Amino acid sequence: MYLTIVLKLVFGYFGLLIVTRLIGKKEMAQVTPFDFVFAVVFGGIVEQAVFSKGISIFHMLFAIVLWGGLEFMTEKASEKFGWLRGPVKRENLYFN
Repeated sequence: MYLTIVLKLVFGYFGLLIVTRLIGKKEMAQVTPFDFVFAVVFGGIVEQAVFSKGISIFHMLFAIVLWGGLEFMTEKASEKFGWLRGPVKRENLYFN
């Protein structure tokens, strides 16, 4: 059981790291509400996979790749189509 948790955490960590690097860096001043929700859901995917016995490492990696792919496609679509940029990139979040 502990080995499974360790493996899921390690694979989840590197999966998140790779997808985050592929999507690109953002300064904290550039974080939009959409980006914040994306990060929270991303963390929730790994958290659920780590502590659920019925979810394998491959299921977790599939979910990470799928969620990262959706984020990547949304980013590219908002860059290409001006009408989509407004709802996705409305305003930045400011952390004090």
